[in-house]
Amino acid sequence: VVEITMGVKWYWADDSSKKKSQDKWVEYNATLSQQLETEFKKKRGKKKVHVDEDRYIDLSDKTDMWQCRYDDPDRRRAVKREEVDSESESESEEDTPVPTPAPVVTPAPVVTPAPVVTPAPVV
Repeated sequence: VVEITMGVKWYWADDSSKKKSQDKWVEYNATLSQQLETEFKKKRGKKKVHVDEDRYIDLSDKTDMWQCRYDDPDRRRAVKREEVDSESESESEEDTPVPTPAPVVTPAPVVTPAPVVTPAPVV
């Protein structure tokens, strides 16, 4: 009897030397992966998980996760969670496409037209 145990791996999107466009998955270290998994499984877990002094992982949408910078949250990289079993290795980093970040939309300023001034009649 072969026993299959499920595990989880966490990855972030890196730039390859060829394309330089977040096209390569890199696995997080075991400590951070365990912390991410713990918070991911909690119903009311942390929305932001600290990576280092410059970055955090946004878990607010568990289907669309990102590693962001504290100083500029619009600079971000995709994060993925992958369930793997002990019998088969996970997909190769190169096999799974990295999602393209959605563009950040900044609302246009509201422009109020100048009031129309009608000249007074000449008497």
